Amino acid sequence: MPKTSAELFSAGIFHRDHCVQDPKWKERDGGKEWDTVKPLHGLGYPLDRVLLIDNETHKVFAGEERNAVTIPTWNVCPSGGVDALRGLVKQLLILADVDGTDLRGSSNYVSICVSAANEWAMERERF
Repeated sequence: MPKTSAELFSAGIFHRDHCVQDPKWKERDGGKEWDTVKPLHGLGYPLDRVLLIDNETHKVFAGEERNAVTIPTWNVCPSGGVDALRGLVKQLLILADVDGTDLRGSSNYVSICVSAANEWAMERERF
C-alpha cells in the first residue's frame, strides 16, 4: 500500500513506447494516422488496480474505458496544471490506501475531482 506519491507509481509510468496505432483513427473526426491508443491488458498488471491517465479519451483501448481518468491538458491549465496534478495525486493516494478496491469504479470520480481542482485554479487566477 503506497504511502507517498513516489510509491504510488512504483509499478511504472508507461509512455509512447507502450502505445499501438489507433485502429479507429480513420473513423474518428480529426483522427490522424499517427494517433495511438494505450492498451493496458498486456502490461502484466491486474486491470482492476490500473488506471490510464490521459487528457484525451480516444487514447483508451477498446474495452478498457473504465480504467481511464481524463485530465485537463496541462498547457491550458493555470500554472502549468500544478493544481490539477495535486488533485490527481491526492485522489490516487486515497484510492491506493484501500486494499482490494477495483479502481475502475472510481475513475470517473477522479476525473471529476481533477477537473474541479483545475476549474478552482482558473477561478482563483481571475481574481
